[in-house]
Amino acid sequence: MSGSARKLKILYTIPMFSQECEATYARFHDIVHTLDAMEDPPWEYIIVPLREHRGGPSPKVFFRDGRASFRLANYLRNVARLSREVDIVHVVQGDLINSLPPLLLVPPRKPVLAGPNLTTFFYPPHIASVLFPSFPPRKRVSYRLKMSRHWRNRLVFVRWSPLSRRYRVILAFSNYHKELLAGSGVDVTKVEIIPGGVRTDLFNPSGPRAPISSGDALSILYVADLRKSVLKGFDVLIEGLKYLEGEGIPFHVWVVGGRAEQLKTPIPLRPDTISFLGYVPRSELGSYYRGCDVFVNPSRFEVDGTTSMEALACGTPVIGTDLPSFAAKNLLTFRWADGVDLGRKLKEFYENRDRYAQEALANAGHWDIRAAIEKLLSVYESLV
Repeated sequence: MSGSARKLKILYTIPMFSQECEATYARFHDIVHTLDAMEDPPWEYIIVPLREHRGGPSPKVFFRDGRASFRLANYLRNVARLSREVDIVHVVQGDLINSLPPLLLVPPRKPVLAGPNLTTFFYPPHIASVLFPSFPPRKRVSYRLKMSRHWRNRLVFVRWSPLSRRYRVILAFSNYHKELLAGSGVDVTKVEIIPGGVRTDLFNPSGPRAPISSGDALSILYVADLRKSVLKGFDVLIEGLKYLEGEGIPFHVWVVGGRAEQLKTPIPLRPDTISFLGYVPRSELGSYYRGCDVFVNPSRFEVDGTTSMEALACGTPVIGTDLPSFAAKNLLTFRWADGVDLGRKLKEFYENRDRYAQEALANAGHWDIRAAIEKLLSVYESLV
């Protein structure tokens, strides 16, 4: 788009928007915050959140607090009114509850796209079999009966749904995400991949370092919501650390995202080798990535891996599960859910950590969210 041409105006609908740096909907928030920091952003935008707006008031965010019924009424009014003033409507969180109002209220000829925060409609069988025992009984039943939110979302996106015809483009985080959507029945001819990236003003090799270095001992960082410890592979991490212990390799692991009392089973490690830091605001996470020797992401299921990209953007080496979404980022990977293999990779890293540190630092600049912004602009332009 030439500098003299009128800039496109985009309406974003999303469950929640935060003018702070939140982990939820991180890709979207990182894009918006980066646009705001640009001297000449490539497009204009307005945001209509459904549930809550955190941070100070903004002329670009249309939201009024109040009781839930009035919030919904306000959301519907804003979507109906503002969609007539923009070029494109972008439904960031593509599930049934958040998709239905825009699909019904936006003028028929107005281009609508969805994603990339789009859940797939099922867990792959080998993952579901591990996760189900950790689910509450009601959630297990609703999933098996195809009544959970995963299956409800099919009403919007599968090929046979009349609602899915309204979407001109569906965004995905990666080719792996695209494959999962294809297996769920989505028309993949509509799918566009948005490159990975994070805010490099927050996640970069420079800046402060948290005091979590352990001298000669290997300083390991783990970041995940411990309420989802099975999904996020906390048990796999512990198994890998037990292997290191058996090999006589000194280490200390720093856990961000919860407390030990949230776990259902005791941790079979010496107390002086593990520290729980609780919740750390995302705006402060960069200092922890920079302060450790290696970041470990042992998740059993990810379609993107935002924390891995944040660490890599800080120039920090990453060891992750050999999921396709991780392997595409050229991480040091270990076999899925295999804690012993994770331990072996940690040992390999410990013996060659200077080389891995240099490689990670050299590639830190590859994770700038501006690549996603460039791709998104080309998608928007194709729609108008």
